[in-house]
Amino acid sequence: MKTIILSLTVFSVLLYSQNELKIPGTIIYISSQNFYVRFENTVRVTVGDTIYLSETGTEVGIVKYLSSQSAACSYLATTGIDLNSQVYIRTKKNDSGSQPTKQNADENDPSLWNDLNATKTVNTVSENNFNLSGRVSVRSFTNYTTSSTHAQNQYWRYGLSLRSNKVGVKNLEFQSSAMYGYRADKWKNAGSVWNNLKIYDFFFSYKPSASFTLQAGRVRNQNLYSLSTFDGVLFDYTFSKFTIGTFVGSHPGWQNMGVNIKLMQYGAFLSREDSIGKLRMSNNISFANQTNSGKTDRRFLYFLHRTRLTNFSFALSSEFDLYQVELNSAKSVFEPTSIYASILYRFDNKLSFDLSYDARKTIYYFESFKSTIDSILDSRMRQGVRLGASYRWSRTLSVGLNGGFTKQNDDLHPSFYAGTSVAINEISNLNFSLIGDLTYLQSNYLNGFAYGIKINKSFLLNYLNMGLGLRRVDYLLVRNTSDGVAQNILNADVRLQLLNSLYFNLVYEFVSEKRATTNRIFIGLSQSF
Repeated sequence: MKTIILSLTVFSVLLYSQNELKIPGTIIYISSQNFYVRFENTVRVTVGDTIYLSETGTEVGIVKYLSSQSAACSYLATTGIDLNSQVYIRTKKNDSGSQPTKQNADENDPSLWNDLNATKTVNTVSENNFNLSGRVSVRSFTNYTTSSTHAQNQYWRYGLSLRSNKVGVKNLEFQSSAMYGYRADKWKNAGSVWNNLKIYDFFFSYKPSASFTLQAGRVRNQNLYSLSTFDGVLFDYTFSKFTIGTFVGSHPGWQNMGVNIKLMQYGAFLSREDSIGKLRMSNNISFANQTNSGKTDRRFLYFLHRTRLTNFSFALSSEFDLYQVELNSAKSVFEPTSIYASILYRFDNKLSFDLSYDARKTIYYFESFKSTIDSILDSRMRQGVRLGASYRWSRTLSVGLNGGFTKQNDDLHPSFYAGTSVAINEISNLNFSLIGDLTYLQSNYLNGFAYGIKINKSFLLNYLNMGLGLRRVDYLLVRNTSDGVAQNILNADVRLQLLNSLYFNLVYEFVSEKRATTNRIFIGLSQSF
């Protein structure tokens, strides 16, 4: 099946192209609590907008604060958030399809922030039988350390995402995203070839009318937030402000995301969208019964609520288990297993606050390029309460504060952190920016500081962007204050726009520790169409 899917996907790339209907951006800086995205401009980007990862289309962040060319974003997820990763904000094309004018645009005019038209139209083509947009990318990650326990490793990742609202048949749409990755010294291992191919979604949507939708394949549906993708079919019907749907299929294999019919699942969902003036509100509830070899493995409910105003956004999600096995005896239960809530309030164009509570289950990653210490801290500090505030002193200067605390079941004492960040944009009108951050952590295992600074400079009308950063991590072990984690980190990156939508990225990181040094090199080439 993977052979057929891969062949169809590659063949499609050679045939079709379409207008790009997104505001693209690039992640230029990452701190423990925020990441920063650089756009061509932010005239039509607003606080509260959702940031999507270009590679997979997943939601990864929320815009907290804006300058003329960049945005500070809070995390919705951490998977895929790497330096120079490509992201986007969803937009709508003009009725005329032309590029909107930027003459006399005042970035402080709130009316412009509510205009969701794209700031840039890419590869405009005449209407034809197929409209396809997508992205193809090649990435290499090399890691070399002088530690006796680690040798040199190089990883390759080939990514492809496609979306078409015309597939030769009226009302038929198509969407796919996949990645093929391997370690360079193991690429000849025939037994792992198909294990290296990760198909995140590959499905067709048929809409015989505005009310009915039928999806089939490896489906990813916005009404099933808690299920990710599944192999099967989904049907939904929209009436008035409601959408009701049902699905049946199998969960991808846990080890390689292959088709596994032993993991059958079925369920249903109900959602409602409301709009009153500038108020936008959505509610979604879904039910799923997951099995393993024909026996129920898990049964649960998932609820999601979102509210958004011009200067306010609120989100709440929760999960409840309905089935449990104790002492080989199955029983029905109603137990909350996960909850997440966040509030973002913007008082004016200068000041904003955010508050979140996270009690979701532990997140497991298929892969991660985070350092060991960052991975540990992320897993230990993700749950709990987080507070944040941002203030824009001027057009070029912004300051952020953040903090949080958590106490997990196996912790003797609560853990907390506090930090601050400063961003200076367009220094001396030279397209020059400076970002710095400082974080203090006190946990059951580590205490100490992490701080850093990064300079970004644009050249050639923003076609070339370069950055240079320094970072210091200084943590002491709670039970052995004579030992700890002390790192000096140097990173440099280059991003070059070669053609209209062809980008080249190069990132180098040098980490110096007491017992070893580490060199990391990331190289990426991506083409949107």
